[in-house]
Amino acid sequence: MILSISRFLVRCPRVVLHFIVGIYKIRALKRQHGEKWNTIKIGRRAIRQWMSEACDIIGLKVDIEGIVPHQNGQLYIANHVSWLDIIAIASVTDCKFLSKATVRHWPVIGWFTASMGSLFIRRQSRRAFHKSLQRVKERLQSGESVCVFPEGTTSDGRHVLPFHSGLLQAAIDAEVAVQPMVLKYQTKDGVYEEHAPYYGRDVFLLHMFRLLGKRETRLNLSFLAAMPQQAGADRQQLAQVLQQRFMREVASGFEKTDHLVLDVV
Repeated sequence: MILSISRFLVRCPRVVLHFIVGIYKIRALKRQHGEKWNTIKIGRRAIRQWMSEACDIIGLKVDIEGIVPHQNGQLYIANHVSWLDIIAIASVTDCKFLSKATVRHWPVIGWFTASMGSLFIRRQSRRAFHKSLQRVKERLQSGESVCVFPEGTTSDGRHVLPFHSGLLQAAIDAEVAVQPMVLKYQTKDGVYEEHAPYYGRDVFLLHMFRLLGKRETRLNLSFLAAMPQQAGADRQQLAQVLQQRFMREVASGFEKTDHLVLDVV
């Protein structure tokens, strides 16, 4: 417990400082390259570097499986486990994120995420949803990649929630590939990182305290084969296929751990 508190006290000021440095860097890049700074090479590299440094500071180690795509203009699909997901994904890809509209109005963080090119969505309004869908399509057609979480919320990471098909329509209309990414918070031995998921009634500050107090947190980030899309495809069928793929990947990862535990017992 004392060691956890010590780690938290050491890391917390570094997190705050890193955030402040990020704000100054964004302002500098905006002045030099304009509002579209996050779409050019130097801006994309700056975001990846900042996110990678953030991983180091909070002790998040990302283990990559598969091939990280180098081409842009894809719809990235991922299961949602924690706010850590975004930091990890952005540290290795150039994709932008689709966030809840409420995030846009958060002090500082809202400005920060918007400046990095995030899109925002209001799921409760059908009209607003279709506007967001159109914006995602336009981003994809312009050659940018966008990441969405079709579950619509976070889970405990050991299970996959039902996939919503609505946002997949953007990839179909833009005729771009869907790139699945499976996130499993587990050690190299496959042990479940139970402190990593942020879901249900978790309180952010308490979750941050637990996270920063750990020596490290490991995330297995698996890139599956991309799925090219054509106009007229059935998005609900696509959602079912994707959900089945994610369920198999997540289950196979933690089954290894369960078997190890049973063998020990």
